[in-house]
Amino acid sequence: MILIKFILPSLAIFFFQFLFSEILSISTIRPDFPIIYVMYIALRQGRFQGVIIGFILGIFIDLAGVSSYFGLTPLTYSITAYITGILHIKSDNLNHYYYTASWIAILFFHFLIFSLVRYQTILMSDILLFSIKWFSTTAYTLGFMLILQLIYNVNPNKV
Repeated sequence: MILIKFILPSLAIFFFQFLFSEILSISTIRPDFPIIYVMYIALRQGRFQGVIIGFILGIFIDLAGVSSYFGLTPLTYSITAYITGILHIKSDNLNHYYYTASWIAILFFHFLIFSLVRYQTILMSDILLFSIKWFSTTAYTLGFMLILQLIYNVNPNKV
């Protein structure tokens, strides 16, 4: 059951990221499909499953050799899954708009942490360019997450 529920989709997302992120890239901005999956798991299943999936996917992505900072991806995925898992616990008590704004803010926070480490040289030289990179990467991934939200609601408790 765990194989079908978590492992196969994680592998599919991992390969989907490497097959299609380059095709969908705009300049140096690429969508981050694994973070969408990690947030989806944390929103639906809770913190524990989200952190485990986020850490494992992050390690696989870093071991694949595309990351220049080893350990950054599992760290940011795990932090994001943990915070999103807290949102899962409180989802019954939250207004639908507040719930949606919260996971969008969590996604912005994830990319802020990631960008602060990855683009620290740009931050020191040109804060406007850093802000544009951070916002564009977040907005591009957010667009795909909103498409997922339209197709399949990430919070089944809300109508």
